[in-house]
Amino acid sequence: MQENIYVGLAQPEEYDELIALLDHVFFIDKENDRRFLALLPSLYKKQYAPWKNNYIVRVGGAMKAAVGVYMTELTIAGHPVRMGGIGNVAVHKDARRLGYMKLAMDAAMQAMRDQSCDFAELGGMRQRYGYWGFERGGAMLEVEWNKANLRHAYPNGLDVRDWRVSEILPSNEQALRDVQRLIASSPIVSSRNADAFYDYLCNWASKPHGIYCGDRFSGFFMTDREGHGAHTLHIARGADIPSVLQVLADRLPEDKNTFYLDVPLWDTDMLQLAEKIAESMLFGYAGQYAVFDWLKMLTALFDLRAQLGALADGKLAVQIGGEAFQICVRGGRPEITAAQAKPDVVLDSKEAIRFFTAPYYSRRGAIDPALAGWFPLPLYLYGFDKV
Repeated sequence: MQENIYVGLAQPEEYDELIALLDHVFFIDKENDRRFLALLPSLYKKQYAPWKNNYIVRVGGAMKAAVGVYMTELTIAGHPVRMGGIGNVAVHKDARRLGYMKLAMDAAMQAMRDQSCDFAELGGMRQRYGYWGFERGGAMLEVEWNKANLRHAYPNGLDVRDWRVSEILPSNEQALRDVQRLIASSPIVSSRNADAFYDYLCNWASKPHGIYCGDRFSGFFMTDREGHGAHTLHIARGADIPSVLQVLADRLPEDKNTFYLDVPLWDTDMLQLAEKIAESMLFGYAGQYAVFDWLKMLTALFDLRAQLGALADGKLAVQIGGEAFQICVRGGRPEITAAQAKPDVVLDSKEAIRFFTAPYYSRRGAIDPALAGWFPLPLYLYGFDKV
């Protein structure tokens, strides 16, 4: 006789069982720190009620699978956009290849549609999540810097005697306000629970550190939980970048010479300096996405793209699945409308993610080269915004 299967949201009394399942799945082969909470404290601590966001599969009374889906309100170039973040896709090791992941993922995807998400983001194997419409996209540059780059680029040296780095603790209210203001100045900003802000900075086992020149807050970056490395760097003023890079270089251990930073396309001050002195710059994917509302996403991302540099005037008719869109740029100002016209390009939704946002997509070569210069559109999320 077939066992009873429940698919739906978890309940408050199932919190401990949910976290135990996640620890079992994600730390099954690890001897140290078997706590899933260390990865995403802003979402999975009990006070944030993660059961409201987790679709579980219960078979014969036992929890066998869980998929988290977390709704986030974003602002992209001033446009409100609703994102669903998929996390903790977990199936008990004794219940795999029985279809339970599909049940939970289907429920999560339907929930995002029901709650009017404009797009979704997740991390994971490309082909596995491609079944639900996810595709690699977005663009960033991975910049490699080393101590010699700075030494030769600034032969007279960079005086960083007044500069310091300080770990930001939950009690550092002024530092947290400074970080909040700096994040809010980004062109893509998420609206998070203010009470969870410090935990939000600590997502993905990170520690936030402030960068100061004297008493002046210059920016912040993240390290791993042991305080090593540097990622998710935000600097308030372009003029501070060389000094900040020197401070980061000076923090490297004696046996390390090189550090890497992922840089979004809109951080033009950082990218212009990297062009001149960095050892290398590699164009790469920024994430993995599924899009539900193409009109809203294209409108927001084209407006952001227009802020970064001139767009050539022109028109492009695109069909995505069964939807038709007209993209028109006049005087460098983009306008996207839902309009029937003979399409210049016909795409399915996954192809459209690559066409519009990926660092490279061969089919752009079939359109007017001037219009191909519109792309990639600058879709990028900082690590603490991902689930």
